[in-house]
Amino acid sequence: MQILLDEGAIEHGAQSFMQHLKKECRPVAATLRWRAAAQKEEVFWNEPLHFWFAHKRTANRHWLQAGLHDPASCGPGVLRPECEMSFALSGFDRRANCFLLRFGKDVLIAHSGIPGKGGAGLPRYLELHDYDLATHAMTAPDGDPLEAVIVSGVSSPSLAFDFARFLSAVNDWRQWEAMGLNSGAQPRIQFGIKSSGADPACADVPAGSPRLHALVVDGVRDQLANFIESRKLRFRAGSTPSDDIVLVTPDNLVQAAFQVKTSLAPANLYAGVGQLLLSRSTLRAAKFLVTPGTLGPYFTQTLFRHDIHVATYKLTQEMSVVFDAQAVFDAILSLG
Repeated sequence: MQILLDEGAIEHGAQSFMQHLKKECRPVAATLRWRAAAQKEEVFWNEPLHFWFAHKRTANRHWLQAGLHDPASCGPGVLRPECEMSFALSGFDRRANCFLLRFGKDVLIAHSGIPGKGGAGLPRYLELHDYDLATHAMTAPDGDPLEAVIVSGVSSPSLAFDFARFLSAVNDWRQWEAMGLNSGAQPRIQFGIKSSGADPACADVPAGSPRLHALVVDGVRDQLANFIESRKLRFRAGSTPSDDIVLVTPDNLVQAAFQVKTSLAPANLYAGVGQLLLSRSTLRAAKFLVTPGTLGPYFTQTLFRHDIHVATYKLTQEMSVVFDAQAVFDAILSLG
């Protein structure tokens, strides 16, 4: 495979790519943000495969934004892309995250997985999780190694399907990356006021509960912090993308992780259990599901078999949280 550097060959490949990608699409108006400015643009919506894209040509690059949701569902707001792609009009630019490849008589579009909405580590993620997308290692024109994901041929009959499949994989990768689940990822621990907000992915399902969720999380965290201070324990209370609260050592090793729930609805409990089991930050930590009431012997025993402790709290009429921090630290110490 050879990276295209000639301006004429790149332009021919780009035009073929856009022409074939627009098949089965209908144009719709939407607000997009290109760099700093947001403006009305023509967006192409592929309803059968459920993706949209928009293209812009600047003085030195082709830019592409694309997403997996119906643009009409965003109303008048700015459309949020799942992936941004760019490649140079001529030559090779490592700051761009795409390029065209000559493969026999075909021209392929490839994504390098460098920073941008596609992200570093994307080729490795796709290989580890056995996505049906080819990755290719090569030497870039600047002499440095380069690993790329082959999206599709620019004139392939299956281009739209391949493109939708690539977008779906990027969307999966971004969610794994945001939750700190990818290989080598470290938990992004936050301390202080920023950690008090509820993560929408972890918030309880019923309408109106995010505010209550944040109130309970703050109350539980405050009581844990007060207990730590009163006993002069070597812990700090913070949060990660995966967990509402974490207790960490001075060198930021997670010793305990908490999922806080404001109802006993099964969907909320299942979500909390899943977060505790799958978060990378809980591999060696004590795990706590914090609930507004007891769960009954069957559920409690099942969680115990998975090393998940149930910690309950009560709300007073003044909406203060009553929580037994001593029991939590007894459970942590019992793990050694």
